[in-house]
Amino acid sequence: MDDLKLYGKNEKQVSELVRTVESYSKDIRMEFGMSKCAVLHVVGGQRHRVDGLELPSGEVMKDVDQDGYKYLGVLQTDGMMTKEMKKKVRDEYFRRLKLLLKSQLYAGNLIAGINAWAIGIVRYTAGVLEWTKKELKQMDIQTRKTLTMHGAFHRNSSVDRLYLKRKEGGRGLISVEDCVKEEEENLLKYVQNSNEWMLQEVNRLGVIKGSIVTGGYKSKVHAERKVRLLGKPLHGRFFKELKDEQERRRDGPRSWDWVKSGYLTKSTEAYLFAAQEQALSTRSRRSRIHQETDEEGENVSQMCRICGEKTETVAHLAGSCGLLMKGPGTVRHDKVGARVHWEFLVYEAPDS
Repeated sequence: MDDLKLYGKNEKQVSELVRTVESYSKDIRMEFGMSKCAVLHVVGGQRHRVDGLELPSGEVMKDVDQDGYKYLGVLQTDGMMTKEMKKKVRDEYFRRLKLLLKSQLYAGNLIAGINAWAIGIVRYTAGVLEWTKKELKQMDIQTRKTLTMHGAFHRNSSVDRLYLKRKEGGRGLISVEDCVKEEEENLLKYVQNSNEWMLQEVNRLGVIKGSIVTGGYKSKVHAERKVRLLGKPLHGRFFKELKDEQERRRDGPRSWDWVKSGYLTKSTEAYLFAAQEQALSTRSRRSRIHQETDEEGENVSQMCRICGEKTETVAHLAGSCGLLMKGPGTVRHDKVGARVHWEFLVYEAPDS
């Protein structure tokens, strides 16, 4: 027996209920945890202070203090302390998020830790606290800012890709808003499909807020993100080219094996994602998108700062700048080529 709450019309009725519970508890050799017990007296919707409730043993169950009490993890007094509870949840969520970001976890384990340990504290309150869409969106925005401050997310990277599954080329982070909406939908489905009379009454009274999306909220949002990402000229370019190449070669999605393994550091993974999304601060981006000017007030040149012959894009710097390829670029290229060569040898070697 745990987290028991008793209701009575008056002090006498509550006292009788407490005595019944005390008698039953003695029979099964359990005791009241008096430090966790309290009495709340409400008359006409207004809280009234009382001296407490005396048990047959002589112990006194004290009145609830001003800070309220926790029932199933949620602060309450004569009603649910929604504002105070939301603040506690937000503070705890960001405390856990920052602790994880300060750790030395690889990128894959970091995201998994955030989804389980940090997002989990918000998931617990879904369907209990009435979160507004604005509050949830603000938490997601603050989450991305915190990731950026710790080098785990590039400020110009795709938000949609951040929340895509890792097996599909995303970072795999769970959105706070999605977490709450999915849980509310799952709770609503459970209540609507239940045969228990109490849950049927909960459904009739509309206690659980939200609605059920055709095909499921999670699937709907996931599909919308993929469409938005592919529709963006810079963020979606790599995805579109990869999709066309895979269709031409009839390949499987092995291009995302490095993402699924998750063995890069958070900053390296964030940088690589930003590079694929054309989000790095190249001269082309600074000139065309940000329209920056130099010290003389003229538009920043789009030409490569190394060779000065072609437009400076991520693709140019990564593989087609003649001067870069003669130096460090060649060494890097040869190392990657050697790795691919040995992978082919191992893959094609006959069983011994």
